[in-house]
Amino acid sequence: MADGYRIRRAGTKFEIIDHAGETVGVYETLREAEYEIDVCVSDDAMWKSAKLLVEIAVAAYMKKHGVGSKTAQYWIREAAD
Repeated sequence: MADGYRIRRAGTKFEIIDHAGETVGVYETLREAEYEIDVCVSDDAMWKSAKLLVEIAVAAYMKKHGVGSKTAQYWIREAAD
């Protein structure tokens, strides 16, 4: 399945299992489960993109202000709110 997600039959329902073996959810139909996998894959891509942007911002802040990563993370979090 896409990006480590798989569907497992659970009686009359369908479970989505993630790459860590955790149950993401239980769905009435296979179509619902397949749709939810598409949503999960999309969410994963957005999370990875956001994480990369934060890593770049932290590195740039550290370089510009000569501070450590925890300080840079703090100020970026503060500015994001």
